[in-house]
Amino acid sequence: MDVEIVLQAIVNGLMMGGVYALIAVGLTLIFGVMNVVNFAHGEFVMLGMVMTYLLHLFWEMDPCVSILLVIPVWRCLGALIQK
Repeated sequence: MDVEIVLQAIVNGLMMGGVYALIAVGLTLIFGVMNVVNFAHGEFVMLGMVMTYLLHLFWEMDPCVSILLVIPVWRCLGALIQK
């Protein structure tokens, strides 16, 4: 096995673990504060990921930069849906 492949697998695993941790912290925070299970949380995470991917695919925008655009958009949409 090549060392580069092993290191890339480790980095990919850590990144996916970070995403799962962020989702879990968000669900825990919402449940702890409001005592409500928010089933829409997963959908908003998924739509944010898809929007980030589409920005990368069509506009060749770096995913780290596109997150700076995606987060405010989905935050505003979430506030509108809540109202």
